[in-house]
Amino acid sequence: MLNRAQWGRANHFLRSTFLESSPHGFAPLHGLRPAGTGRLHLTLSLLILLFTACSTTQTPPLTSSSPDHPAHSQLLQEATAAYERARSLFEQGRYADALVPAQQAVALRERVLGPTHGDVATALTTLGLIHGTLIQLTQATPLLERALKIRRSALGPIDPNVGESLTNLATVMYAAGDFTHAIQTLEQGLAIRERALGPSHPDVGVTLSHLAIALRGMSRLDQARTSAERAITILRAANPPRPRDLAMAVNVTGNILGRQGNFEAARSLLEESLHLFEQASGSQHPHVAGALLQLGMLEGKQGNFSGAIPLLEQALVINERSYGPNNPEVAGTLYEIGLAEFALGKNTDAQRRFERGLAIQKATVDPGHPFVALTLIELAEVKRRQSDPNAARGLLQQALQIQEQSLGREHTSVAQTLTSLGYLEAQSTHFSSAESYFDRAVKIREKSLGPVHRDVAASLLDLARAKHAGGQLIAARPLYERARSILQSQQGLNPGLDDEALSRIWKKDLKGLQDYALLLSAIAGNPKPSAEQQSAVADGFTVTQQARGWLMQAAVAKALAQRTVGNLEDVRLAKQVEELRRKRQELWTRLNELYGLSDAQRSAQELATVKQLLSEDQQQLDLAGAQLQLAAPRYAELAQPEALDLARVQRLLRPDEALVSFYTLGDRVQIWLVRPGQPALYREAPVTREWLTGRVRQIRASLLPRVRPGSDQSVPVPFDVDSAAELYRLLFAPVASQLQGIENLIVVPDEVLLPLPLAALLTQRSGEPFTRLAQLYRLKQTPSAEDLASYAALPWLAKAYPLTILPSASALTLIRQSVARPQGQGEAFLGFGDPVLHGQGSQRGGTMVASRGMRVAVESLQALDQLPGTREELLTIASVLRVKPETNVFLGQQATEPEVRRLNDSGRLGQAKVIAFATHGLLAGEVQGVTQPALVLTPPSVPTDDNDGLLSMEDVLHLKLPNTDWVILSACNTAGDNGSGESLSGLARAFFFAGAKALLVSQWSVDDEATKFLMSAIFTAYGGRRSFPAKALQEGMLALLNEAGKDPEKQYFAHPYAWAAFFLVGDGTHQTAL
Repeated sequence: MLNRAQWGRANHFLRSTFLESSPHGFAPLHGLRPAGTGRLHLTLSLLILLFTACSTTQTPPLTSSSPDHPAHSQLLQEATAAYERARSLFEQGRYADALVPAQQAVALRERVLGPTHGDVATALTTLGLIHGTLIQLTQATPLLERALKIRRSALGPIDPNVGESLTNLATVMYAAGDFTHAIQTLEQGLAIRERALGPSHPDVGVTLSHLAIALRGMSRLDQARTSAERAITILRAANPPRPRDLAMAVNVTGNILGRQGNFEAARSLLEESLHLFEQASGSQHPHVAGALLQLGMLEGKQGNFSGAIPLLEQALVINERSYGPNNPEVAGTLYEIGLAEFALGKNTDAQRRFERGLAIQKATVDPGHPFVALTLIELAEVKRRQSDPNAARGLLQQALQIQEQSLGREHTSVAQTLTSLGYLEAQSTHFSSAESYFDRAVKIREKSLGPVHRDVAASLLDLARAKHAGGQLIAARPLYERARSILQSQQGLNPGLDDEALSRIWKKDLKGLQDYALLLSAIAGNPKPSAEQQSAVADGFTVTQQARGWLMQAAVAKALAQRTVGNLEDVRLAKQVEELRRKRQELWTRLNELYGLSDAQRSAQELATVKQLLSEDQQQLDLAGAQLQLAAPRYAELAQPEALDLARVQRLLRPDEALVSFYTLGDRVQIWLVRPGQPALYREAPVTREWLTGRVRQIRASLLPRVRPGSDQSVPVPFDVDSAAELYRLLFAPVASQLQGIENLIVVPDEVLLPLPLAALLTQRSGEPFTRLAQLYRLKQTPSAEDLASYAALPWLAKAYPLTILPSASALTLIRQSVARPQGQGEAFLGFGDPVLHGQGSQRGGTMVASRGMRVAVESLQALDQLPGTREELLTIASVLRVKPETNVFLGQQATEPEVRRLNDSGRLGQAKVIAFATHGLLAGEVQGVTQPALVLTPPSVPTDDNDGLLSMEDVLHLKLPNTDWVILSACNTAGDNGSGESLSGLARAFFFAGAKALLVSQWSVDDEATKFLMSAIFTAYGGRRSFPAKALQEGMLALLNEAGKDPEKQYFAHPYAWAAFFLVGDGTHQTAL
C-alpha cells in the first residue's frame, strides 16, 4: 500500500523543531529587555503528513500460492476485501475507521497463510502505519518490527522491501524521539534501496525525506537540507508522478529553511506542498491540515501571530474531524494556537489550549515523550506570568528531565528549557545560576546549529544580559558584540519579504540591541578617557544604527546595488525582481486570508485565481532572478543591508558638515556628534523615553490651530516655547560647542524624535518675548496679533543652521557615494496638485482608504477635502523657476496617475530637477491585508489596476528619477512614521529608491498662504541665489519670519505652525544647474 502514515509521523515531529530565538525573557535591571518569544515547536502535523503521504510501501498483489481449499479461498477473499477497505478509508483520512478492517486483514491472512508469509508482512505494515498515523506508537512498533523480520527472512537482507520496512520502522523511532537509532535505520534502508533500485528511484527519494526529518531532529540542519533537496530532485523527475511523496519532500525542505531563518524560501516551498496535497487529496484531508499548520507556524516565526491563527484554527477543524477530539495531532494543533494566543497576550485562552493539549498527550503518548515536555514548558510560562516561580520551576525541571532522557543532553530543545530556567533565576536576581544555564544553552546551540545561527545569537544575548545585570560589563561586551554581528549577517536573508514582515523580524532583535546599547552607554559615559571608552562610543553608534531597523538600510543597499550593477538592462532586471517580490507578498497575504476561511466561506474562484497568479509570479521571479544572477552576480551581495560605523560616516561628511545622531533608551537619550577629522563626541540626556515622548507630543499639539467655537475659522494656539527650549538644552546644547562653522547640520533622529520639528527648537530661554510667550502658553490664552509677530524674535534653531534629516546614517552612502550622472539638460520643474475632489474642508492628509491588492473605494477618495490652495502653490514655484505652467504643472483633471506614468515612461519626469506633489498624503491604515502609504491624485470614475487615483509606494518605486534634486511632498503626514518602527515613511523611502537626492516633506496639514510664500522664498534662493537645498529651506523659513514683521495680515507667519512643518530629507547640499 502507499505508506501515507509516515508523512503523519514526520509532521508530528517537525513541529518540535521549529525553534525560534529564545523563550520568555527577563529584565532583572532597569533598562534590560527580554529577548523575545521563541519556542521549540514539535510538529505533530508533519509526522502525520509523513505517515500518510509517503509511498514507501509498494504493496504487492496477493500471491497465488495460497491454499486451494474453498474455505481458505473464501477467507482470503475476505482478507483482501478487508485490506482494500482499510486502504480506502486510509486514503480518505479516516484513520480510526481503517483500524478494524486492517486488523481483520492481518488476522485472516495469518489464519490462512501462516504467521511468516509475505502477505502477512504487508498486512502488518498497513496496520502498523495506521497506528502510527494515530500516534499510537507502542502499538505500531511491534507490528512494523515483525513485518521487517518476516521480509528479511523471506526475501533476504538486501531486498528493496526490506529497505521499505526499515524506513517504516525508522519513522516510528523518530516519532518517539529516538533520532539516533532512526538515522541509523534510515541509512541502512537508504543503502539497500539505492543498491536495489538505483540512486534516482522515487523510493530512494522517500527514504531521503525521512532521513532529512531525523537529521533535522538532531539539528544537523545542513545535512538535513542536503537530503531533503536531493529527495525533491528525485521526486520531481518521478514518472509516473508521486505527488504526495513530492509534497512531503517539499514540505520538509521548507521546514528546514524556516529553521535556518530563510522565511522567504520556506514560504514558497510550504505553499507548494499545500497545493500538491490539495490536488492529491482534496481540501479537507489531514495532509492539507498539516500543510496549513506549517504555514501558520511560519507566520508565527515572522511575528505575524494574528495572521497565523486563522490558518491554525482551520487546521484544527480538519484534524478534529479526521482524528477525533482526543488525538495527539489535535493536541499539537492546540499547542500551536496556544503559542500564537500567548504572543498576542491572550493568556487565559492560551492556558486553556495548553491544558487541553496536555490532557490529550497524557492519555495517548508516553509521559516521557518530548512532545509532552513542550507543553510543560508553556504551562511553566503560564505559572511564571501568574507569579508562581516555584510551580514554573517544577514544570521546567520535569520537562528538562524528559528531554534529556529522550533526546540527550546536547539536543537544542534542551537548550530551550535551560534558557527558560535561566530566566527564572535571573528574575530572582540569581545571576550566577542564570549564567550557568545560559552558558550551557550557548554551547549546545553552537554545537548543533553552528556559530552563526540566529538562535546562537539569542543565547549569547541571554548570557550577556546575565553578566550585564550582575555588573560584569567588560565580560558581557564581547558576548553582545558577537550576537550583534550574527544578527547583522542575518538581515539580508529574506530580501523578498515586505516591510511589514521585515519590521516584525527586526523587532524580535531590537531588545537585545537596546540592551547592548545600554551597556556601551555605561562604558562610554565614563568621564576618564580610555581606549575602552572610545571604542564603546564608536561601537554604540554602530549598534544604535542597526537598532533603528533595517528597512531604510535595506532600501539604501538595494538602491546602491542597482546603481552599481552595470548597464540599464541589469538595472531593469533588478527592479523587475523587486517588483515581482512585492507582487508575490501581496498574493501571499491574500492567500493566507483565503485559507483562513472554511470552504463555505471562501470563493473557490478567487482561491484558484490567486493560486494561478502566484504560480505565474513565482515562475517569472525564478527566471528574472536567474537572469540577474548571470548578468550581475554581485547584485545580491551589494544589496545586503549594513549599519554604517563612525569611521565611514566621517569619511562621507564634508568639512563644513556635522552629523548629530540620537537614540532613545528607556532612561536616557544617547547623542553622538560626528565631524570629519575629529574624534566623535558622545553625550547623554538623562530623561526617560516616556517623558520625551510626552514632550514631543506636547510641542506638536501646540503647533496645530484650533477651530474657534461657533465658527469654522481656525486660530493659532500658543506655542510651547518652554518645552522647545528645554529639548534644545537636552539634545543640542551638550554638543553645541563643536558646531562652529557648520554650514549643514545633518540630524539622524530616532522614532521618538522624528515627529519633533527640530527647526522650531529654541537655543535660548531668555528675553522679554520668550517670557511673555511662555506665560501665554501656560495660561492657554489665544495669541494676539502682536503675540504672533513676536515669535519672529525668538532664537529658533532654524536661524542657527541649515538642517537636513536622515532616517539612518546608512543613507549617507546612497546620497554621497553613488550619485547618478546627469542625463541631458532636463527641466527645472514639474508639479502635480489640486486633484478633483468633492470634500468641503481644507485639511490635507487622512487615513488610508484601501489596502494594497484591493480595488480602491473611489467614493472615499472623492470625498476628501478639495485643495485649491495647492494650485497657487505649484504655480508660484513654476513662476519662480521660470517654467510654463501650461506644460509643466498638472492640475485638476490632468493630475492623474496615468499622466505621472506617461511622463515617467517617456523619461521626462526623471529629467526634472524639482518635482512637486501638492496633495493629500495618506498613511497606511489597517483595513485588511498589507497597506501602503500613497499620494492622492484625481480619482477616475471607475478604478482600474492602472488608475485607482492613488500614487502608492509601489507606484513610486517604479519611477526613474536620475536627475531629480528635490521631490516636494507638501501633504500632511508624508514625513510620519508608518507604524513599522522605522523613522521615515515608506513613501519617502520609495522616492529615495527611485533616485531622488532629497525630499522636502511636511509633518502636518500646512497653511496654504504660508506654504505659497515659503515655496516662493525657497526656490528664489535655490534658483536665483544658487543656494543648496538645506540652505534654501533655511532662507525660506527666515523669509516667513521677516514677512511677519512687515505685513499685519501675515503676522501669523512667525508662528512655527506656518514655517516649521517642512524639513529636508536626504542630501541637503546637492545641486545641479537649472
